[in-house]
Amino acid sequence: MSPEQARGQKVDARSDIWSLGVVLYEMVGGIPPFLGETPSDCIASILTTEPPPLSGVLSDVPLKLESILQKALRKNSDERYQTIKEMLADLRDLKGELEAEGSLAVPDLSSAKSNVTSGACYSPWRRRSWWPRRLPTLFSRAAPAPSPNEKSIAVLPFENLSEEKSNAYFADGIQDEILTRLSKIADLKVISRTSTAALSEHIAKISLRLRNKLGVANLLEGSVQKTNDQVRVNVQLIRAANDSHLWAETFDRKLTDIFSVESEVAKAIADQLRAKLTGQEEQVIAAKPTDNPEAYDAYLRGLAYTLKTGNSPANALGAQKYLREAVRLDPKFALSWALLSYVDALGYLTLTLQPTVALREETRQAAETALTLQPDLGEAVMARGYYHYACLKDYDAAVRYFEQARQFLPNSSQIPESLAYVARRRGQWDRSESYFNEAERLDPRNVSLLTQHAQSYMIRSSLPGSAAKV
Repeated sequence: MSPEQARGQKVDARSDIWSLGVVLYEMVGGIPPFLGETPSDCIASILTTEPPPLSGVLSDVPLKLESILQKALRKNSDERYQTIKEMLADLRDLKGELEAEGSLAVPDLSSAKSNVTSGACYSPWRRRSWWPRRLPTLFSRAAPAPSPNEKSIAVLPFENLSEEKSNAYFADGIQDEILTRLSKIADLKVISRTSTAALSEHIAKISLRLRNKLGVANLLEGSVQKTNDQVRVNVQLIRAANDSHLWAETFDRKLTDIFSVESEVAKAIADQLRAKLTGQEEQVIAAKPTDNPEAYDAYLRGLAYTLKTGNSPANALGAQKYLREAVRLDPKFALSWALLSYVDALGYLTLTLQPTVALREETRQAAETALTLQPDLGEAVMARGYYHYACLKDYDAAVRYFEQARQFLPNSSQIPESLAYVARRRGQWDRSESYFNEAERLDPRNVSLLTQHAQSYMIRSSLPGSAAKV
């Protein structure tokens, strides 16, 4: 996590360069560049300390490699490599120099420092002799990506065309609601929003590269324009391989009729991709979550906070505020009750909210209310499981609810991700690994998910045979 990402600021490709520098530093030196006993300590280290010079860890590290990594790990992004091509050029020069000197011998890492943390942050790999033999792989070309499933789709971030930029929450919400309806169709493979949101605007316009990154055959692009109580939604279904347009439509509706747009888009895409819908799935994607437009607007505002990068107290409190307002306006709004319970549970677990008895009780009550109102709502079942996981540490009950939610949310990456955390807490490393892999197939560019998966590797490597609770 780069300094700007840790602060919740805007990130770009230079943040990825930072992350690559972190990985290369640890692969070479055997210790991570930033350490901490807790996640907060680790973030503080990222923000305030400089990594130990590699020459102090290994006696024979090339100075040029040390210089490359120092530049990649500058805290000010303007002082880093500005493009990956610049870093790659320096790495290639280094490789050439090492080959010319005949110094691609295996270095002695016996003096490498090791530091096993509690598992809350990073632990060293403590593997030896990797970098001279593997350095050439940094420059090799990747194998062509396999052909994706023809019924696979990624919904790209919708563009906000409203004159009032504060209406961006509305565009984000409509995109997420369409994606959610699609994800409930078992015959489709739908990539989670986290992965598409992580893509830059530049990459989002290059369909072939997107397909390679996300492993999908189709893309949905869209825009939303909201003016008072009028809404215009433009959507285009695109074949990723050749940028051909499969279907496009413009919807001009009253704000009170926005649900029909979300349903029609999901149904049209399912028809275009020849996805088979069960009777229950048809009902689900046509469902109207509330009859109260003000409650739905409050829900979308709360949802927008949950979609922001970073699980910060400000985001949690913002989501909580609007979701409470949504269920006050419509006490039968099951979807909003479910999301409120999840926000509370996540805040309770990660301490972004004060873990009080009152918060735990609201988490329980919100989940139970959602389930009572709509027993077949996957989000409600999932919220109940997360309450047992986060607040009660009742892992048996959590697993039962998570597995039950699968039948309603066949494309949810959150379910296998949550199951991975439960298995990890129980020391069931192979099972946790399987769940992480399943989640990443549905959410391949989720930085938080990938980081957690990598952390599992590190802890397992440093604590063999241990059922470490993380």
